[in-house]
Amino acid sequence: MSIRFAAALLGVASVAACGRVGFDGVGQDGGAAPADAAVVVDAEAPTLVLSASSSWGARSVDLEFTLSEDGAVHLLVDEPGLAADGASIRDAATFIVSASAGQTLLAALGGLSPATKYVLYAVGEREGELSNVYISEPTATQPLFREDSVDFADGPLPYAVYLPEDYYREPEKARPTIVFLHGSGAVNATPGELPMHDGMFREIAAGANAFAGFPFIVVAPICQSSLGGCFGWTKTELVDAALEHALERYPIDEKRLYFTGLSTGGQGVFEYAVAHPERVAAAVPIASTFREELAGALCEMSSVPVWAFHSELDTLQPPENSLEYIKALGDCVPAPEPAPRLDMYPWEGGTMNHAGWVEVYGDDHAFTLEGHSSIYTWFLAHSL
Repeated sequence: MSIRFAAALLGVASVAACGRVGFDGVGQDGGAAPADAAVVVDAEAPTLVLSASSSWGARSVDLEFTLSEDGAVHLLVDEPGLAADGASIRDAATFIVSASAGQTLLAALGGLSPATKYVLYAVGEREGELSNVYISEPTATQPLFREDSVDFADGPLPYAVYLPEDYYREPEKARPTIVFLHGSGAVNATPGELPMHDGMFREIAAGANAFAGFPFIVVAPICQSSLGGCFGWTKTELVDAALEHALERYPIDEKRLYFTGLSTGGQGVFEYAVAHPERVAAAVPIASTFREELAGALCEMSSVPVWAFHSELDTLQPPENSLEYIKALGDCVPAPEPAPRLDMYPWEGGTMNHAGWVEVYGDDHAFTLEGHSSIYTWFLAHSL
C-alpha cells in the first residue's frame, strides 16, 4: 500500500513523484510541481494537508494541519538540508499525532533558536506505510528582541523590545508590559548589546525559568550620554518618548504598565513614578541609587504599589538608599495602600555586594521569604 501526501504550508516548493520535495521548486525527477500539489499513487491512501495558518515565534512554531483520512503525522523541525527519507523523519520526529479524518490539530514545537532558519519535515503514516516526505522552504524564527529608536535634537534614543511567544499567535491582543530601566553600565549600548549587560534582557536571553510562560511585553529604553540625565534616569521624558513610540507599534495594555530597574535604573523607576503615577500599575526598583530631592517627593507616587530589593552588604549603593525611599513612602499621609515593601537579602554561603537582580529577574526570588510570589506574579495582581 502507498500513501499520498499533500502539503500547503510555509511556501512549500514542490512535491515530486519520487516522494521528496525540493527547495528550488523542482522535484527530484526534474519536474516542477504546484505548491499545493498531491502525489497520488494509491487513491485509497490518506492525504495529509498542512494549512498556511501556522505561526513562527522566536523559540517555537505552531503548525495547524488536518488529515483527510485516519492516520498519523510525524513532524520534525530541523536545520535545512537534511537527507530526509520517510523512515528517518518518522524516527526523529519531535511531534507525532494520530488523528481521525477531518480533524484540525495544532502542533506546538518549541526549543528553537531565535533568528535561525528552520525547515519543517513531515511524513504521513497508515498501517506501517509511509507517505512521501514533505519539506518546507526554509523559514526563519523571529528575533528574540526587536530594535527601534526615537529621535531627539541631540541624537537618537534606542530601545529594545521583547515580545512573548503568544504575541505571534495573537498579535492584536493587548498585553501587560514591563518597562525595564538599565543601570549605568549599559549607557550608550545598542539594543543588540543590551543582553550582555546586567538586567532583564540578559535573563530573558538566558532562558530564565522565573520569566518563562508569562505574557509580558518588555520595553527597554537605552540612555545615551548625548541626551543627558542617564544617571538615575532623571530626564523622565526619555522614558516617556520610548514608551509612546512603543505604544504606537505594539499591543500594550496601558492599564498594566509595570516599571522595574536596577541601580541607577532603580532610581529611575522612582523618578518616573513620581512624574507619572497615573501610568504606573506597580514598581520594582532594585539596588537603587539615591537622590535626596527625589526622596522628598515620593508622596507624589503614594498610589503606586512598590516592592523594592537591596542587598544588606551593598557597599557601592548602600541599603540605606532603599530604606530611606521606603520610609519616605511609608510616612505619606494618607498612608500608601498597599504599604511599600522592601526585601533585604544576603547571599547564603557568601557575600553579595551591588547585585541581586539575577535572583529577582531570573531565579524566582532566591532571596525572598519562602512562600512569596515572583515579581511577575505580583505585577499581574495589580492594574490601574
